[in-house]
Amino acid sequence: DCLLGLPETSDAFSTHPKILTAFKNKGVEKFSPQTHPRKAPRLTRDADSASASRSRVAASSAGRNVDDDIREGDDVIMAEATDEDAIVSVYSSECISLVTRFLRYYLTKPRSAAAALPPPPNLSFENIFTACRTIVSTMKDPIDLYDQVRMQFERCIGELAQDLDDRKEKGVQWIRPFNETCDWFEGRVEMVQKLFAYLDHTSRGKDQKDLKALAYELFADRIFRTPRMFSRLSAGIEEWSQWERENGGLAHDLRPEIKSLIAHLRTHSMYFPAFESPFLKMTASYYADESARLMKALKSDPVGFMKLCLERVKQEVDRAKVMFVEDSWEKVKAACEIALFESSHSWVAIDALPKLMDDEDLEKLGEIYTAFTRVKCADEILRSFKHYVHSTVVLIVTDLPRDGEMVERLLKFKAFAEKAATTAFVDYIPLSTTGASTSNNAIQQYKGTPNVQYNHAIRDAFQSGFSKRRNKPAEVIAKYLDRAMRKGQQNATDTEFMSLLERVLQLYRFTDDKDVFRTYFMRALAKRLLLSRSANDAFEIAILKKLTDEYDPDFAKGEAMFKDMALSRDLVTAYRESMEKRSLAPRDKGKQKARSDDGPKATFMVLQASSWPFAPKGEDADLPPYMLEQLSSFTEFYKKKHANRVLSWDHSLGNASVIGNFKGGKKELLVSLYQAIILLQFNENFGTMGYNEIKTATRMPDMDLRRTLQSLACGKQKVLKKKPTGPDINESDIFYFNEDYTNPRYQVRIDSIQVKETPEENKRTEAYIEADRKQELDAAIVRIMKAKKKLAFEQIKSEVIVAVKKRFVPEIKHIKQRVDCLVESEYLRRDEDVKDLFVYLA
Repeated sequence: DCLLGLPETSDAFSTHPKILTAFKNKGVEKFSPQTHPRKAPRLTRDADSASASRSRVAASSAGRNVDDDIREGDDVIMAEATDEDAIVSVYSSECISLVTRFLRYYLTKPRSAAAALPPPPNLSFENIFTACRTIVSTMKDPIDLYDQVRMQFERCIGELAQDLDDRKEKGVQWIRPFNETCDWFEGRVEMVQKLFAYLDHTSRGKDQKDLKALAYELFADRIFRTPRMFSRLSAGIEEWSQWERENGGLAHDLRPEIKSLIAHLRTHSMYFPAFESPFLKMTASYYADESARLMKALKSDPVGFMKLCLERVKQEVDRAKVMFVEDSWEKVKAACEIALFESSHSWVAIDALPKLMDDEDLEKLGEIYTAFTRVKCADEILRSFKHYVHSTVVLIVTDLPRDGEMVERLLKFKAFAEKAATTAFVDYIPLSTTGASTSNNAIQQYKGTPNVQYNHAIRDAFQSGFSKRRNKPAEVIAKYLDRAMRKGQQNATDTEFMSLLERVLQLYRFTDDKDVFRTYFMRALAKRLLLSRSANDAFEIAILKKLTDEYDPDFAKGEAMFKDMALSRDLVTAYRESMEKRSLAPRDKGKQKARSDDGPKATFMVLQASSWPFAPKGEDADLPPYMLEQLSSFTEFYKKKHANRVLSWDHSLGNASVIGNFKGGKKELLVSLYQAIILLQFNENFGTMGYNEIKTATRMPDMDLRRTLQSLACGKQKVLKKKPTGPDINESDIFYFNEDYTNPRYQVRIDSIQVKETPEENKRTEAYIEADRKQELDAAIVRIMKAKKKLAFEQIKSEVIVAVKKRFVPEIKHIKQRVDCLVESEYLRRDEDVKDLFVYLA
């Protein structure tokens, strides 16, 4: 009826605690609750699988068979319990008591090493693990054990909280004992979870957390979430961060404690609420005050303000990368930038950006743009950039003394503005992260995309800037292209030269006065072709094609000029062949001298008036007799081929080659035909000639005569001299041939006067443009009214602007003038009842 205990000196169960010492009938006198009370005595080799497995392992390590331990004739322990439930109840209670004592001891943190209590007897980890398993296996409802563990955790955490609250340390110094407490508690919880693994894995309720989660939740509730503990943590964090910020980013002595704190907070899933969130609020508050202080100190130096702010942001981000998790880096950066720039962004955008643009500091511009983009203030930068570009363009366009440099300055500024738009004002989109997300060595990859709004801003700013000076930008661009075409590519490659021409044409795109550019460009092209001053016909044709295809079909007239030149060359070739045949024919001796071709050779260009932008001259200079003879001969030849055509000669665009005999030797002078006519007068009058004498001999128009004499007597190549000296030509001036003229070159060109636009020519061109615009407006108004029959002036104005905007943008007063003229010409009439309503007259 009872279990017999083995002798105390027996070694049979030396590796295990004694099971029982004695049982009385229906009762228990004394036992040690370290082994399952229902464990059956070994009747066969595997009756108790757990004991058998442990014995088998021990026997295997000793090199023997477990079955050899039971020999025939050996005593076998037999057990019989008369009241099994009573035994189990008492045994479980003793196990719970053992576990409770263990938890109370193990989860009690001594306040000092001297205060540490010695461990109670019989509390080995193996005993606790076995007792836990025994309780779970024997108790019908092991929740009591779970509750015991919970209560001990609550007691322990309460004592820890009280200990931390009683600490005398303040600020960041308090973080050290806090970390020590966390270290101690996390280590204890780790071991308890291992010892009570059987409870965690088999008998925990569905709604119950595992022991580690339970302990951490209780710890968070009592430690992290209580206002007093939270306040002390925040005070320590704030003291640390403020010290480092005010000491130029130096590391605080207790920085390692902050890193340890962050590690504990992450362990307890409290990093965001207990550290990151309050830290970001502290950062925002600190840098808002810092921004106000810096604005006051640097109110006249926005660039210096931005420099200091960006340095502050960099320091903060560098600290975050060393201390915090990667997810916090951008949050810290954003908190700094918002606090620093939220109240200063307008001031920085308006005052700092122009200075940085003037200094061409694209790196700082990019940093400002990126910072302002993150704080949602990038629109301020865009507006300031557009205003800066517009004001700079206006400044260049309206700088009258430097009109000759306008295009070069515009090209240079436009190139810089576009470079800024593509390198500084760039939006960076994150692509992927290389490395672990929690590693400080993680590398975030970004893709930069230029903000297209800045390119649109450049276009709009240039257009509005050009409109501040009507007509002139278009004129200057056309004349710049003319100089470039005459000069040629020089040392530039074909690609570089073509790129320059295309960039100049992009400026033409910004002007509203397309007709002005077209008029000046076509006149300059005509002069280059007629005077053979174009450096490269291939570039001329390429630019014409680009203008025709991409800008205005009316530029196709330039192609007609090239065709005319080719036909003219063919015609002159035919004329010369005809003259050669005539020279070979038998001649009368009396006409031998008259038909001699030993004199100067003349070249002629016959062009269609409709293809060229010049009107025939009303009056022209008289040619020398031998020139008139050749001119008459060619006219006779031409009329035989084209009887119904009329030739109108324009000598102002002719050129000639004259040999000058100077004391220093002969020089070939490349001059205009007007210059040649005047120089040839000095062959017959080798002495001096007055202004009026030259005018009478040449019958040259007064304005042309003055310009030509000025180029010969007052320019760089003074082949004539005048008395009195001076830059102006007067009717009283006397001219004579300059025999002392010298030049190191044999061939000297002085016909550039034909290429230059005179003020009078400019006025004629402007008058032509205005007349052409009046015709354009008249035609547009008539077309619109013919289609609509009846319109108010506001409607006419809107539709006319749309109709002619590809050529020019008319002023409202000009539209009104043309409407009034059409009313007078009886194309339109005013409505009798409504003053501003106009009716079309068929």
